[in-house]
Amino acid sequence: MREVDLDRLSRQIEPLTRFFYAMLGVALLAVLFGSPGSALFFLIVGAGAQVLRAAIQELVWQRQNETAPAAPRRRPAARAAAERPATGRAATERQAARRRAALSR
Repeated sequence: MREVDLDRLSRQIEPLTRFFYAMLGVALLAVLFGSPGSALFFLIVGAGAQVLRAAIQELVWQRQNETAPAAPRRRPAARAAAERPATGRAATERQAARRRAALSR
């Protein structure tokens, strides 16, 4: 499988941008002349060009920076049982009473 030549692809960023704006203009003209179906087609084609341009630009930026991916975030450890606030039957009854009061409003 051949490797992607990003130098060659990076030269396509500007023409793809121009093509995107041209498709927006053509879609506007199509709507003004009473052809909404064609306008939608031109908008979809222009959006595809914009997505392709953004993907190429992102690949180029990644190659220029060549940064390592960020390390995954670690979750904080659970608190020990002694550190947890004491919850007894009274606390759960108060919570249940608050919920019932909130629902009855």
